[in-house]
Amino acid sequence: MNNELKFGTYFPWYSWEDAVKTVTYAEENGFDSVWMADHPADWAPVEHLELWTTMSALAAITKKIELCFGVTDPHRRHPSTMAHGAVTIDYISKGRLKFGIGPGEAMNLVPYGINWDKPVSKLEEAIIVMKKLWTEKSVDFNGEFFKLKDAIHPTKPIQKPHPPIYIGSHGPRALEVTAKLADGWYPFLLTKQKFEDSLKFIREKAKKFGRDPSKIEPILELIAVVGKDNDKAVEDASFLTRAVASLWPQVLNDLNLNQYSKEELGLLKWTCSDLNLQHLVDHTLQIPWEPEKWLGKALVVAGDSDAVIDQLEGYAKAGVKHFSFFTPKDNIQTTLECISKSIIPYFKGK
Repeated sequence: MNNELKFGTYFPWYSWEDAVKTVTYAEENGFDSVWMADHPADWAPVEHLELWTTMSALAAITKKIELCFGVTDPHRRHPSTMAHGAVTIDYISKGRLKFGIGPGEAMNLVPYGINWDKPVSKLEEAIIVMKKLWTEKSVDFNGEFFKLKDAIHPTKPIQKPHPPIYIGSHGPRALEVTAKLADGWYPFLLTKQKFEDSLKFIREKAKKFGRDPSKIEPILELIAVVGKDNDKAVEDASFLTRAVASLWPQVLNDLNLNQYSKEELGLLKWTCSDLNLQHLVDHTLQIPWEPEKWLGKALVVAGDSDAVIDQLEGYAKAGVKHFSFFTPKDNIQTTLECISKSIIPYFKGK
């Protein structure tokens, strides 16, 4: 595996025109990957394109950038449907798909009446079924969630044996599935210490499963706001960082901000309604913004290019090999420009 750091941009809340603009800029200016979540809605009632069709379209108009699911889930689509869709995108992109999947979140499932009992067990079974469909001539499978008999999938992926599977995992059980089945680990906005501890856990488990831990790519999604004005960039990152932390109570606990940790706001329960959004905003504004607690330590890197380089160095030492940057829409162009002109050359030139 290439030891060089990789850089990607994540795009939420985009129109098709903005998506094309962002991905085109990223591809032409040194980024390795583009990431998109599989959400019918997001943390706000704003436009959010559909993952599978958007990635198919982007595959047709790009040439080299990796197209990464960040991430889908095993509840809304049968694994045979996902396997077929993934192979199609793999073909259109000529082998650039990175297939990210996780246990799921309440906001994408509960309002639509989609059952997600035993999410990690279902995740594991779905991945096993997809791998079989991608690599075997005919599949028989008798699982708890999925049952296949003489199931064929003649169209095999370009990438062998299959597109890399990245698992979005955080809890011990999901981390164990990552160690057992994944080609990459794609956690969502962890503290640096939690990332380091979880990566150690994955590598130890991978050895027990007889796998080479170095074959599992450690990725991390971080909020990133970069600009020429350090103080403005830091301030521009403040609301989104605290809002995400509100939806991720464990982060607040890890930062000794337990008094602001509310389980009812966690992603296992929270859904995007007017009432819940107002509750989220009100709660976010109560959390003090103390940059020294957050920058380069939990969820976010922000500031001018030199400051962000220092923050990313710490994450790289913790084991991150591939960054996915999540940036507020109003800051995206400036952030992409700073990363492409200063930050990527710094790390790629080392």
